[in-house]
This record gives sequence, C-alpha cells and structure tokens, in this order.
Amino acid sequence: MLVTTTDNGQRITALNQAAGALGFSPGMALADARAIHPALQVAHADPQGDERALIRLALWCQCFSPLTRPDFPDGVSLDIAGCAHLFGGESALMEMLASKLGRFGLTARLALAPTIGGAWALARHAPDDRLAVTRSALAGHMAPLPVCALRLEEGTVKALEKLGLKRVGDLIGKPRAPLASRFGPLALRRLDEA
Repeated sequence: MLVTTTDNGQRITALNQAAGALGFSPGMALADARAIHPALQVAHADPQGDERALIRLALWCQCFSPLTRPDFPDGVSLDIAGCAHLFGGESALMEMLASKLGRFGLTARLALAPTIGGAWALARHAPDDRLAVTRSALAGHMAPLPVCALRLEEGTVKALEKLGLKRVGDLIGKPRAPLASRFGPLALRRLDEA
C-alpha cells in the first residue's frame, strides 16, 4: 500500500488486490486503515518516480502502436487504429498486452472503445478489467458508470451528484443548453468525448 501526506494526514494512494479485498480504497485515511488492520505494510508514494515510470511504459507500449502517450497519473493511452490486425485483432492485442504487463509485475485494467473518453472511463470504472466495446454498445456500457468517469472537475461532479445526476446515463439525452449553462461547456464536451 502506498501513502501520501496531505493537509489532512496520510492518505492511501495505491494498493494491491489483497488490500482492496480487505475493504481499503484510495483516498482512505491511513489512521482509519490501521485501526482496521494494525499490521498494515505501507510505503511512501514517489509521484515523480511514478511519472518517469509511466513515461517509460508509454514508450515501451510503442511496440503495439506508434501512437501512445502517458495519461497521468495512472494510465497509458494507445491509438491502435490500423495496428490491431498485426496482433491477431483487438482482443488478442489486449490479452497480449495484459500478459506482458503481468510479466513485469503490473496489473492492468484495459479497455478498447471507439473514443478516448470512452476507453478512459471504461478502463477506470467498468466492472470488468478487460473490455472491448463497439460504437453501438458504448452508450450502454457508459450509462451505469459514475459521472466522475467523464473526467470532470471534482466540483462539477459534486454539483451533478447533488442534483441526483450520479451516473453518465443520467446525462445522456438530457437537454444540452441547461447543462451547459449550469456546468459550463466542459461538461458537454466531456460527454461528447466519451
């Protein structure tokens, strides 16, 4: 488990599957986690080191696509248009990537989608850790995800949730003008990008 020091004490930044199974989650106060499990092993996060490692990982991913980029703080985006057939198709490419990352000791949540916003949301919030979605199925997969999956600012997410708009599906099909006037054009742009 990795922790960072904030104004409100130490908080969990990252954790492994075993810690997740015990009910811990990112953002949780370390003091609360230690109250539940006193023998918890923690290390201090190294954000600069993580950033450098993510850049190296994005460069390594160029063996799958020449169009890769780090997606800070925790991901890598690959544009595999025109590349997937070289690896036996999209699903085969995804499984090969997951297998190679596993050999590096990394776990990955992978999503293929027709939009970068959709892939970002599904990789971080879908219940499956491997998911390939077609354009026609994208809205259905996005609808149950929390509105934070749209890459909105925290204040916008909280304002939407306060109004009862907690899922992406709550925004799909809503009149656009009121959403834009209340939450700004970024909310609509992020919805469109997804």
